[in-house]
Amino acid sequence: MRKEVNGEKFIQADDLVFINENNICHIPSTLWNKVDFEDLEKDIKLVTKDELSLFDKTSETIYLINDLDKKSLDELYNLKEELKKQSVEFSKDKTIMSITQKIRRESILSYKIKSISKFIQLKQSNSYLYELNPEIKKYFTILSKKFPDWLLEYINTPALKRLGDISQNCGTDYTKCAPIKYYYSVLDHSVGVALIIWRFTHDRAQTLAGLFHDISTPAFKHCVDFMNGDLLKQESTEEQTEAFIKNSKEIMSLLKRDRIKLEDVSDYKKYPIADNELPKLSADRLEYGFSAGLTEGVMELSDIEKAYNDISILTNELGNKELGFKSVNVATSYIDKVSRLWPIWISDTNKTVMQFYADILRSMISSGYLTKEELYTLGEKDIMQRILTCEDTYLSASFYKFLNATKVYRTDKYLEDVYCVKVNPKKRYVDPLIMIHDKAIRISDISSKALESINNILNMEYDGYTYMNVDFTPYKNGFEYEKK
Repeated sequence: MRKEVNGEKFIQADDLVFINENNICHIPSTLWNKVDFEDLEKDIKLVTKDELSLFDKTSETIYLINDLDKKSLDELYNLKEELKKQSVEFSKDKTIMSITQKIRRESILSYKIKSISKFIQLKQSNSYLYELNPEIKKYFTILSKKFPDWLLEYINTPALKRLGDISQNCGTDYTKCAPIKYYYSVLDHSVGVALIIWRFTHDRAQTLAGLFHDISTPAFKHCVDFMNGDLLKQESTEEQTEAFIKNSKEIMSLLKRDRIKLEDVSDYKKYPIADNELPKLSADRLEYGFSAGLTEGVMELSDIEKAYNDISILTNELGNKELGFKSVNVATSYIDKVSRLWPIWISDTNKTVMQFYADILRSMISSGYLTKEELYTLGEKDIMQRILTCEDTYLSASFYKFLNATKVYRTDKYLEDVYCVKVNPKKRYVDPLIMIHDKAIRISDISSKALESINNILNMEYDGYTYMNVDFTPYKNGFEYEKK
């Protein structure tokens, strides 16, 4: 809808973005509801045109939802005139006001835009997408060329945003002995799973079940499974999924609005595309293989795109739907890449680091410095800070040494005066389907190399101890040391 003020045409309920030759300048979500935008330069996000393919219309624009009154239109006109005084010429097309003069980034950021919120009401927050690592943005465009805008309202609920403060890598990325390319959160993983499900089903209930599958994940993720003694299945924290959804008034309100039943989204295991038993391929396993491939430096985006574009829904030997490959060569290449991750996930470093987190958390809880409930309310960095500043200097000093340790060692016997453990965790691998002559069979049945990779991980055993040069013995009850 267009209106005229002083002979100038203005665009109503359409896009309002400032564009230079290469960038689009978005007003950040953190400032959307504020009366004054005094100092935008430190908050404005610049998104390159190449990245816009990630966003659909709701995220690449600022919406004017309500009709603008005469006063608001005058303010908009005055803003335009003020910018024109700074030698910035505007031209208008159907939906946007674009800066036609080539200007530097610093010029855009120097504008002091005041009182815009008096007449701009925004349709939806997309801060999660704006803040993504550039490689993750590109990765998400591979999983779903068009991001489903309806999913963003669910992502931006407190119950889901909490997962952004939990590492998908179970806290190993905070240490010096397990270097990872960049931080990848449980929220990122959950969104990735949802995008895969959406790509293959376009079913909202299944997609939300995938998005919610880790909603009850505590800080340090599977380290809490270690703390609970669930090393082999690592599912001890999944039982609360329905309760977490049900206790989120924001999610329940959205589900009611979208006419989706709680029972249809609270257990993603009921959907074989989302999850199934090892070693079958599912959206969950596909995603954490892809994302770990990126963060561990095992895969490039091109590897992921090649594998992903070859995947379709097949029917397995039990008559159930399952994700699988159409090409033997692509499937073999995928196994070659993803199988490099399998030994990393049960490596001496990973299992020792995860067990240390489990033991330090249990010691903090048994000593009264932390509660089990806080594992579900605090972010990992908040908990780490609490440990480091704990009144118990034995715990705080041990944790500091742990974070700065650079290596994990092996030993055939238990050692005193170091952190020494024996851990045998869950083995993760896949044996995906491949379509051969109109029949789906396992890749291990036709590829000797794939079979060898699978057998290697299944036969990988170490019955000895691993240790770090940290003098720490976990507490059992209160301040009593646990006997080995």
